[in-house]
Amino acid sequence: MAPTLAEIQLQSKYELLTKAAVATHLLSVRGVHAGLMSLPSDIERDTRQRLGPRHAAHADVIFKAAVGALVPSDALGPGSVYTAAFLELQRPASAFDALVAAGTRQAPVGVPVPVGTAGSTAAWLAWGASIPMSRMSFGENVVLTPDKVGAAVAFTRELLKVTEAEPIVRQDLGKAVVAAVDQKLLSADAAVVNTSPAGLLHGVSAAGSGSPSSIEGDLAALLLAVSSTSPSTLRFFASKAGVLSLTQARSTDGAPLYPDLALGAGSTILGIPVILSAAAADNLILVDADGVVTVDAGLELGSTGASALEMSDSPTASSVTPTGSTSLVSMFQSNSVALRAIRFLSWVKGRADAVGFVPLPV
Repeated sequence: MAPTLAEIQLQSKYELLTKAAVATHLLSVRGVHAGLMSLPSDIERDTRQRLGPRHAAHADVIFKAAVGALVPSDALGPGSVYTAAFLELQRPASAFDALVAAGTRQAPVGVPVPVGTAGSTAAWLAWGASIPMSRMSFGENVVLTPDKVGAAVAFTRELLKVTEAEPIVRQDLGKAVVAAVDQKLLSADAAVVNTSPAGLLHGVSAAGSGSPSSIEGDLAALLLAVSSTSPSTLRFFASKAGVLSLTQARSTDGAPLYPDLALGAGSTILGIPVILSAAAADNLILVDADGVVTVDAGLELGSTGASALEMSDSPTASSVTPTGSTSLVSMFQSNSVALRAIRFLSWVKGRADAVGFVPLPV
């Protein structure tokens, strides 16, 4: 049976508004990335109003599978979580980002990067004399694939009705990711295949005893232990307690040994910048950034109000070796929202002498 004129008009209106909804959605995504406050809930409300109550079924079809994993959920209130803003929130407190900024060798994902173990040499030459040949030596090529560190939180929509939770959630996720990355970076942990890289202190012995009376000698030994072709790529890492300990060090005449050392930005030891990081614990760590190879594949943000989550701080579920959990909570059924952040990154020492440390009397 041929469709009636009314049915044709209704179908045309439905197709037009479907296209309009998609276009509006794309514009809203661009608006979010530009800093605007256009949310998926606004799109759905406006489209439903245009269709009217008679065509509610068509609106249900349009929005039935609407999931905005990378678009701020309407449950996050008037604020928005952006990938760029999230990373900028992390950088001031991140030891990893400070090291990258100092000049690590940044490797493309999965591409072999040669690491030199001995360089070429040059010589002064008489007029007409031949240039002596030299030979570089290379260790094994470094191939880095990013590991991942993630944090996830869930909260009820009721909470969002009585408080502005978005800035709190964003700040807390930022701190969690930074802490996990830096704890591993400045640790002596061994690498775990397909999980995490080795800490920079793995396989490194202390350059001194760490006693207050030997701090000058320990620091001199540390500087000699770490090889560097350019002082500009050297960085010290210390905790607040470590910095305070070093500010108490005095010469025989009572003058501070390190007058340019303080807790504020721009602090230095012997002209080398000091990066504050709680992950340094009771160690003073010296790193030549040029001797470290890093890969940073960026950040992935996601939010959901319709998934079932394993609400545990030690989850057992895995998609690689399929296992499940008998304790799942539905975000939809419990009227909750979950927010997830995953950063993909890794590192490896290109030279064994790129890192050294001394314990501090904290």
